[in-house]
Formats: sequence, structure tokens, C-alpha cells
Amino acid sequence: MSSTEVVIHEEGALKAAVDVAELAVRAEDTMPVWPELNGIFHADEERRFASSGPGWAQLAQGTLENKARLGQSSAILRATERLKRSLTTAAGIEPSARPGEIRFGTDVPYARFHQFGTVNMPRREVVGISPVAARAMVQVLSRWIAEGRLV
Repeated sequence: MSSTEVVIHEEGALKAAVDVAELAVRAEDTMPVWPELNGIFHADEERRFASSGPGWAQLAQGTLENKARLGQSSAILRATERLKRSLTTAAGIEPSARPGEIRFGTDVPYARFHQFGTVNMPRREVVGISPVAARAMVQVLSRWIAEGRLV
């Protein structure tokens, strides 16, 4: 009588477990890619200010006249450059993170009035992430989490 024997060899299970554990560690600690993400954010904000938005309401005639009288730039949200500098250079706040979240922004107190608008001032979104920047950030994070590569 003949018998049949089936033998199953498990190969790579330990390596797979280690790889998955490393993925989890990198997903929890995105600090190594913060400089690259911050650079993407700053470049995106630079484009936002250079193009006046997109979608920022034009300045009122009275505002333009007041800025001219004070010798300020007629560019939208650029009277002193403080807000722009805080969002496009290291002069702004550093991004912060907690699990599943990275925050970018500014500590300029009047930014919120522009971001959300007021009764007398139209909303001009100064902090945001464009679809192009979002895709670039996802690529950076994916590369870091999946491969452990910074560049």
C-alpha cells in the first residue's frame, strides 16, 4: 500500500513579522520626515501667497488707498509680510504631531480672522494644503512607512 505525505515548510514568517513591526514603528514616528513635509507645506504656502489665493477676495478700494498712504505693498495679506513669513519659512511655528495627525500653521494672532473671515472682512484661506502638496506629502509618508527611506 502506498502512502502520500504532505509537508509544508514555513519560510519567511519571522521576517514578515519583523517587517510588519517595523512598519508599525515608522507609522507611529513620522518625526524623521517632518523636515521634508514642512518644506512641502512652506512651498505650497509660497505658491498660495504668490497667486493671491487661489480665490482670495480682492482688496477694497479703501484698503488699497490706506496701504498706499502707509507705503505698504498692495498685495493681498502682505502689508508687513509677517503672516507670509510665518507660513513660508522656518520663522513660523514648527509642525506638531500626534498619532495619525500632523499639524501645520502659524502663530500670528490675526491669521484666524483672514482664515475664517469676519462680518467686515472676507474669508481668505491662508493655511491649507493643495491637492498637489497633499499628494507629495502622501508620497513622502508612504515611502517612509513602507520602505524606511527618507529621500
